[in-house]
Amino acid sequence: MDLTITPKILTYIAGFPITNTFWVTILLSILLILVFVIGSHKMREVPKGLQLWLEVIVGGTRSFMDDATNSNKVTNRLHPWILTIFLLFIVGNVISFIPGLPALTYNGELIYRTATTDYNMVFIIALVFLIVAQAVSITTGGFFGYIKKFINFRSPLKFILAFFEIIGEIAKLISVSFRFFGNAFAAEVLLAVLFIIFPYILPLPFMMILLLSSVVQPAVFALLIMVYIQMSIVDKEPIVEKNHRADRMPDKK
Repeated sequence: MDLTITPKILTYIAGFPITNTFWVTILLSILLILVFVIGSHKMREVPKGLQLWLEVIVGGTRSFMDDATNSNKVTNRLHPWILTIFLLFIVGNVISFIPGLPALTYNGELIYRTATTDYNMVFIIALVFLIVAQAVSITTGGFFGYIKKFINFRSPLKFILAFFEIIGEIAKLISVSFRFFGNAFAAEVLLAVLFIIFPYILPLPFMMILLLSSVVQPAVFALLIMVYIQMSIVDKEPIVEKNHRADRMPDKK
């Protein structure tokens, strides 16, 4: 079990370092693509087998997002992104429990390491979604409306509040990435220590807890990302509806 924070370099391709977390992420991405291609190759009206499980996963997560966002339009845009990250992390975590897989080595380094234990990977993915959230805010609220959130000279108080908006956006990136990485890495450290002190029976209950955490943490990460992107949406409909109602109100005079 690798207890170092930084991933290990396995080899180089054209001068580009290939780390154990990088190649595992690429391998899992290819595996997920193949599973969905095979499962959707011959679609049946009454699903069964792999198609049934894929429809349960896709339909279940979409229904959950519909309930959370209350908007089909938002769900249609966010669901593919959120589901992809969720499946990538959860499959990588569950596969790591295959006996003997985490012990395989290449050039003296462990071959398999999940992306959740590599802060670089988690940080980049969180950064991508933060950029997506900013793009959503610009497209829904307009460029000048977006700038006013961070630069406002109308009063000293609004200027200070705009400054805190910048800090808030950076805090989202740090909190999401550190929360996910910290839970995953701390669990592995705890399990490794228990295996050293009590190598046979005591680690088993903690392994069950770690397995549960491996399923829950990707869901929490995806949910937080979805909430942050949804919070970036500038809804103009209530203002339009309010003005429309005001125009329709009869003049009491």
